[in-house]
Amino acid sequence: MRKTPDPTTGLRRRFLAGEALPSGSLDDAVLRSWQRLREGAPARPLRSLSPVLFQLREAAEPEVERLAHTASGAGYTTLLTDVQGVVLCRAGPPVDGALQVGADVSEARIGTNAMTNALVEARPARVSGAEHGQPSWQRLDCLAAPVFDPCGNAIGALAIVRTGGAGGLAPMALVVAAAQAIERRLVGQVQAHLTLELGLAQAPPGAMAWVCLDAGGAVLALNHGARHLLGWGAGRPDRFEDLFEARARPWLARLRQAPDGLALRSRDGLLLWARVLVPTLDGAPARTLAALSQDAMIQALAHAHGNVSAAARQLGISRATLYRRLKRP
Repeated sequence: MRKTPDPTTGLRRRFLAGEALPSGSLDDAVLRSWQRLREGAPARPLRSLSPVLFQLREAAEPEVERLAHTASGAGYTTLLTDVQGVVLCRAGPPVDGALQVGADVSEARIGTNAMTNALVEARPARVSGAEHGQPSWQRLDCLAAPVFDPCGNAIGALAIVRTGGAGGLAPMALVVAAAQAIERRLVGQVQAHLTLELGLAQAPPGAMAWVCLDAGGAVLALNHGARHLLGWGAGRPDRFEDLFEARARPWLARLRQAPDGLALRSRDGLLLWARVLVPTLDGAPARTLAALSQDAMIQALAHAHGNVSAAARQLGISRATLYRRLKRP
């Protein structure tokens, strides 16, 4: 059976010849990458955040393994890169000898690829077949999503890669969900008094929007989802009141008595719903305060060698709240 030619090969040939491509014939992110490479100006790696690489790898490895378990049956290998395009970890079936830990898969090294596009565009990206810059990659299908730290900075890209043409969109949803799970683990590492999960009022939280606060209402971290939801750009707000109409201390006092959450209006007038997240000890997806089990609190105390203050910080609740919940029958 004769193999159907990849139409992207023709588009690449026309592009390199200087012809204008038909509108919509190529993904915009791929076209911008081709233009950068034609101009001899591949995407500059984002600022290296080497002090957080260990935290990123630690948070990502369980999710990389989980995603690989799900996607390997479809032939995908899973990998995580840092902002420089260096592979930090991988799992799943072998696809290409170059996809080993420590390999450089930046745009400057291998040309157009999904990992770089996800980081540059700050959104999920797919690069398949002849869209890739390097001939050896043009037999691969690659889907990637950026991973953001608790302050909204891109610190890596999570990707799945396999030999073959582009499939459906379902694998991309898996990659995005896994990237968000890594971000949730990273938020759980912040030494905050509490972390708010924000969502729309009268709807289950789904915005992946988190704000980390200290006991006085100072903002310690504002993740990528929260920045989008609240319309906050670069930099970090100083206080709770910079983001919301309520005053921090009285509102947070009310929240402690409302395990299911409270309504909260943003400075732009959006009516949101906020609840407290309590990370598990391994940084896994967080739970509401109401779901915090007696076993988890006892485990936290053991982990902190009986230090109640340290255990409370680990669980993201106040010392008094931990005492009170431990006394419950």
